[in-house]
Amino acid sequence: MGFFKKKEDISSLLSELNQIKGNDFNKLFKVYYQLGTLYFQKENIEKAFFYLTRADSLTMSIEDLNASEKDMDHCSEMILEIEDRTFLNQVLEDVIKKASKLSHDQQSLWGLLTLCRLKMILDCFSSNEGCEILKNVSNSIDSLYQVIVGEKEYETLNDNFLSDLYDFTDSEVYYNTNTTISFPCIKESIQLFDFEENSILTSFNCFMSAVDAPTSNDFYYDLIIGALSVLVSYYVRTQDQDIQTISQIQHEIKRIDHDFDMIINLPDEEEYIEKMNEYKEMNIFE
Repeated sequence: MGFFKKKEDISSLLSELNQIKGNDFNKLFKVYYQLGTLYFQKENIEKAFFYLTRADSLTMSIEDLNASEKDMDHCSEMILEIEDRTFLNQVLEDVIKKASKLSHDQQSLWGLLTLCRLKMILDCFSSNEGCEILKNVSNSIDSLYQVIVGEKEYETLNDNFLSDLYDFTDSEVYYNTNTTISFPCIKESIQLFDFEENSILTSFNCFMSAVDAPTSNDFYYDLIIGALSVLVSYYVRTQDQDIQTISQIQHEIKRIDHDFDMIINLPDEEEYIEKMNEYKEMNIFE
């Protein structure tokens, strides 16, 4: 009769999430935070981390978000407690170890191959209103390659593009859950928000900024696992299967390892460009 506070459960929250408008960020934060907390309590690390980082991302980028300091602090505390135990972090640690054996330019080439595998998805998202800048991300691949191998000066890249991309990753369209694309090979749509799992576009922005003047290597590592991050975000969001058993994720890990083996063994230019072109045509969800 309304005398007691309704106790939220995961099933009801997921149903509520499906009814929320894609740009109702206050409601999205509330449900993401509640789901993350419940999964955290159940020690479901992958889903807890997914929903908590989504909530946290909204607090960092959406102005005037109706979120209490207590909830935001609690969200950050839970993320810090579990982030080292996630599947992606395990892969990242392996990438960091392997990257230590490579030069700066080799690390750049490794990350660029991952970017090639994201080209098709980025091109598809660029057809969404407000997402046109993503076409420039994929169009920059060849220019980045030329800079890395010394065929083009870095100054010829568009600095305004980097500024615009930074603004885009703080925009509402970026976090709007209705900013989506679909493929026949998957049941549910891919959200652009799935790119925030490992701050892929931010890592790309840093990658472009430092490809000619290396500073921190962290964004190289994040970009190298960028395609894997999108896959993990999508499958954690859309199903309950152990993500390590999903074939698309297994294939992406093999590609990351294959790319490292190729680069450390100093491929010739023709071999590398052939692999770039192969990846540009690839749909990582197939």
